[in-house]
Amino acid sequence: ATGQYGYGVAIDDIQIDGTPACNAPSVQVSSLGQSGQNANDITISWTRGDGDAVIVLAREGSAVNENPASGNIYNADAAFGSGDEIGTGNFVVYNGTGTSVNITGLNISSEYHIAAYEYYDTDVCYLKPAATAIAYTCYTPSITSQPQSIETCAGNDVTFNITVTGTNIMYQWQKDGSDISGATSSSYTITGVASGDLGSYTCVCTADCGSPVTSNAAILSFYETPVITTQPQNISATAGDNVSFSVTATGNNLNYQWKKDGNDLSDGGNISGSTSDALTINPVAVSDAGSYTVTVSNQCSDEVTSDAATLDVASSINSLTNYGINIYPNPNDGTFFVRFNNNFSDVTLKITDLSGKVILEKSDLNKGLNTINLTNISKGIYFIHINYDNNPVISKIIIQ
Repeated sequence: ATGQYGYGVAIDDIQIDGTPACNAPSVQVSSLGQSGQNANDITISWTRGDGDAVIVLAREGSAVNENPASGNIYNADAAFGSGDEIGTGNFVVYNGTGTSVNITGLNISSEYHIAAYEYYDTDVCYLKPAATAIAYTCYTPSITSQPQSIETCAGNDVTFNITVTGTNIMYQWQKDGSDISGATSSSYTITGVASGDLGSYTCVCTADCGSPVTSNAAILSFYETPVITTQPQNISATAGDNVSFSVTATGNNLNYQWKKDGNDLSDGGNISGSTSDALTINPVAVSDAGSYTVTVSNQCSDEVTSDAATLDVASSINSLTNYGINIYPNPNDGTFFVRFNNNFSDVTLKITDLSGKVILEKSDLNKGLNTINLTNISKGIYFIHINYDNNPVISKIIIQ
């Protein structure tokens, strides 16, 4: 070089880096890059240069900023952070004669910078500048909110939803294990559900790497049609008693409507529970006698009606005198008398137990005194039903 005032060496031509002069290889590593990717590890591969061996450094988040010093031998460990550290954050992850390394112990969804150097064994002289590359770990999908089973009515719209953490998530909804065409978002809506839509729904979620994860199964079903398992029972009562009809049914979100003689009942007066599973009449009156049913429905308007239960209401013995009828003695030992004080053209008599079972029927009755013999039946409470000229009268008798 020529100086300002003649021949010589210019100071600017001299560079001192503190590294002893050495004989480095002439051909550097090439084709350095990522050949494998997972959530916590990456595989780096390369094509060898003309050195005896290669050393590879990795740094998280930014470029490798410190070169290995020629003359120094470094210990490598593919578990990131376990090999020798050169400068700050530059870890030796490989030192050998191969063409790849699987670096483990990495953070998910992170960026790692790689630098590789050929060198000779004799004087450990590293070829600079390094070959460099950038690699990434991926985010294995993780389901944080599962799709939920749905009960619905035919014709309704329903939507299944899923929440997944990860990057570049891809979704594929399935019904009964088969892919649903076009169902590739985090929600899946069925418009106007029909019976063919019922089944098991899952969502297969895939991120930019890692194994796919499949959601829990969500079942789509119709609300259960109500089924009556216990029917209301016939009741025989005396005016003034507290009586109650009840029904038991299976199903969800059931509604009840009690009816008397086909007409809807409502709460008020002596009626309560007209829209529940138990109807109460307190106190019961003779006018409450009749046929009682209950309609059970769900929110889809599927409904079923119970069997009819008969309510017989007996007048008191004293009130029978208003009809010109006397029954005595009461209580009795199974033999008692029925006296008709008024004329009639047609009369029948029937005696039932508390369940409504008929014990005795008679139609050959006379005006005046009639003897009834029930000494062959068990002691207890019975009802006597008298119908004269289409006027029904019911009363209670006690056999003891």
